[in-house]
Amino acid sequence: MNNELVFLSEWGNYPEKAWSGTMYNLYNVLSDYYNVRNIDLTKKRSFFEKIHNRFEPDSGFYRKTMKTRRFLNEKLPEGDKLIVFQFAENVCDTDNIDTFIYQDMSVSFVQYLMEMEPNTFEFSNFRGARYDSIKKRANLQQKYYEGCKGVFTMGEWLSKFLIENKIVHPDKVFHVGGGINIDESVIDYSNKKGNRILFVGRDFVRKGGLLVIDAFKILRNRRKDVELFIAGPVTNPISEPIDGYYFMGDCDYKKTAELFNLCDVFCMPSYFEAYGLVFIEALCFGLPVIGRDAYEMPYIIEENKSGFLLTDNNPENLACLMEKALDDRMVHSYVKDHQNEYLEKYSWKKVGERIHNIIG
Repeated sequence: MNNELVFLSEWGNYPEKAWSGTMYNLYNVLSDYYNVRNIDLTKKRSFFEKIHNRFEPDSGFYRKTMKTRRFLNEKLPEGDKLIVFQFAENVCDTDNIDTFIYQDMSVSFVQYLMEMEPNTFEFSNFRGARYDSIKKRANLQQKYYEGCKGVFTMGEWLSKFLIENKIVHPDKVFHVGGGINIDESVIDYSNKKGNRILFVGRDFVRKGGLLVIDAFKILRNRRKDVELFIAGPVTNPISEPIDGYYFMGDCDYKKTAELFNLCDVFCMPSYFEAYGLVFIEALCFGLPVIGRDAYEMPYIIEENKSGFLLTDNNPENLACLMEKALDDRMVHSYVKDHQNEYLEKYSWKKVGERIHNIIG
């Protein structure tokens, strides 16, 4: 097999930050196995543009897609086969091209949410999209699913959704996960006091931030020493002062690492979460985690071992989970004992290895 791989991506103005660093990291790890040729699609806009029209097709989409296909065919050595790694619908398989798609979300699931769980859909990043646009995009994506060699999914839940709903043939679906890059030397337990809860998320409402604050108020009435740190939003999401509440704003990696080292429990009961790399970061820093029993969270969080899963929207129940997570020494010990396992399993190096083994 040809050792060349064409990497189709939309880098934008800050490649290292595109898709929270996912594309940049995948590009680097795949370079360990292939001679990677990067094709930047930033100016060849796909359907994903802005939240409120991300399902609307760019007027030049089809023309540019065909141009990309012709480019690939022209660059192919005669009789050779090319591997194409992409994040959206740009190229299908041909006689001499094998295409693979990497995703954390399928348009078919967005359509499912809109039809079957409209309340949850309103918390998603797609809430402004029109149904007819979503359906049209889902139908187009289906053709690319049928015309590719394989679909790599970030989340195990997405793999199961695609298979159980017969959207993609089971032989084409591969759960490879997502990764993080953590410098182990920055992990430090010396500043923990056993009373601090951390929330990290820019999209505060979607990630359950208001629910976290309501639960914290309940817990604070029972335990005056408990503290809550909120990081991610640019502006403080609440106006009234709350004892024990600390707003940290939009933090860079260094500051976020300091908060992981400072706090004892991570809590983010997202209403809509395609994957959730921050849960993995928290585990790697030794924090038990509280999430929602949905999406990838139950696959990352081992119930009563590495954390706890919320099954409703009751702040009283979340307050109880917060208190339990703070006090359960066995859970804290379990997370620390499995720290090296988390660091290896969820590394981008391991993700790249899984992808290479499947393609190969």
